[in-house]
Amino acid sequence: MKDFESAHFGELNFFFVENGELIDLLETHIANGTRPQSKYIDRFEQNGNGIATGCSILPKAYNSAANENSYIIANRYSDYLIRKNFHDIWWPSLANESPETVWGWAFQLNTLMFLRVRP
Repeated sequence: MKDFESAHFGELNFFFVENGELIDLLETHIANGTRPQSKYIDRFEQNGNGIATGCSILPKAYNSAANENSYIIANRYSDYLIRKNFHDIWWPSLANESPETVWGWAFQLNTLMFLRVRP
């Protein structure tokens, strides 16, 4: 990212990353009409090799000399699939909420996250 930022100084750059293993698992269950038996635990996290999640860094000022206006935003699509189809497994405390309600909360958080990034 540092090399990319150097070549694109003054630009806002978003990198959306996903865990392909999790996407495959979720899409397979959805296509087959089945449900996971338990919450998926990321094998990278199990082994202490953290994978980027959430938003990587808070934005710097647009004209900052720090040259750090790139952001890693992870697991937005998988979060959508989970909240829409399996939120009661991932978050049992929200099992009584509808998928639309739970996804609506995530959509609102996504909106707020992007609104924080302003030139």
